Amino acid sequence: MSTTKQSSAVITLALVAGIAIVVAIVLWMNYSSLQQANAALQTQVNGFLAVQKQADDKAAAELEQRIALFKLNWPAGGDRLCYENQYYVSWQVPSDMDIVHAVISSPSGNYDLGDHPANGGGTNGDVANGGFSWDLTYGSGSSMVVPPSDVYKIQISGMYQGHQIQAESPRVFSVAKCQ
Repeated sequence: MSTTKQSSAVITLALVAGIAIVVAIVLWMNYSSLQQANAALQTQVNGFLAVQKQADDKAAAELEQRIALFKLNWPAGGDRLCYENQYYVSWQVPSDMDIVHAVISSPSGNYDLGDHPANGGGTNGDVANGGFSWDLTYGSGSSMVVPPSDVYKIQISGMYQGHQIQAESPRVFSVAKCQ
């Protein structure tokens, strides 16, 4: 091979090697930049997720506190309810709840007391007081006959922010003919 051809081959080889080195440097710089950008993006995503988790935890804690407001006030149990009297079943609920469903229950069966507006007695901040008048009747003229028993409880339930919540009398009460 002639010297010119050898020189030309060496120059070509050196040029190709130089280009390869430049390409490798550019690729390494881009890779390094991409790693830095990825690290920065990962930091931002982690920060966003941490903030979102805090917001979700706070919302869950607030929801739990609001659900804890849901309770039956009366009858709380230990009472003797007499036929032909009117009683006021009362509760406390979150102030933004709409409907409460009531049931009187015993081991022998449940008796539906219907749906009632949750907020019937005004609100105090996050808490609303509600209830309904219950005419405790007995006999064939009654639309709902609740037999005498000493093991009744009132159960209330409702939907609150997508969650079914419920409460009941903490103790049993009795229903009797008192005359």
